[in-house]
Amino acid sequence: MRSRLRFAVRGIVLGALVAVPVFADAPKGQYPNFTGQDQRIRDLKTGLVWERSVSPAPVTFATAEAGCTGGTRLPTLKELLTLVDEEPDDYYDLNLNRTVLRFIDAQAFGQTPVDKGYWTASRDGTSVWTVDFATAETRTAEVGDTRYVRCVRFVP
Repeated sequence: MRSRLRFAVRGIVLGALVAVPVFADAPKGQYPNFTGQDQRIRDLKTGLVWERSVSPAPVTFATAEAGCTGGTRLPTLKELLTLVDEEPDDYYDLNLNRTVLRFIDAQAFGQTPVDKGYWTASRDGTSVWTVDFATAETRTAEVGDTRYVRCVRFVP
């Protein structure tokens, strides 16, 4: 567990939001220091540089592949699995009006949507492997289905 502290909204008490400290799950030294303004984050353990933002809405596989530009690409299944936390963070989602789980470091990757999985570049026949950050599960999806996109690049 890393020592940096973050806060998650855990509920509403008499109309006021209550912030409760939560510890991030990424191993110490996995990411260098970063600010909320940084558009990319480097994973020091893998050499992967991740886009911190994701597609604003789920897209088809063809759109996902075309959306990774400027030297970025869709991650392989193995690469995307490096972002899955072993222990989920729970947070109160104001849009859903309930607490939801997220198996990804919210400090490093912000408000990562978890209502659908994320595309990878790894195929299984005509299907494509996806990673679900709400359940930490992998599944296959048809190329015409929609999922989110998080692009990556490798920098040695």
